[in-house]
Amino acid sequence: MSRIDIAELNDFLHGLRSSNAEAKEMIRKIKEAAMDYAQDDRLKGEAVTTSKR
Repeated sequence: MSRIDIAELNDFLHGLRSSNAEAKEMIRKIKEAAMDYAQDDRLKGEAVTTSKR
């Protein structure tokens, strides 16, 4: 079994946490956009109605 360098592990952890924070922000923005779209009554039509279900 190979040995893992603590600095390498810390770098990996930092990158993972950074990616996680970015992903959470993207998901938050997507949720916000979806809610805004669902509440927007300016658009009309069958496609819009179907997409809001």
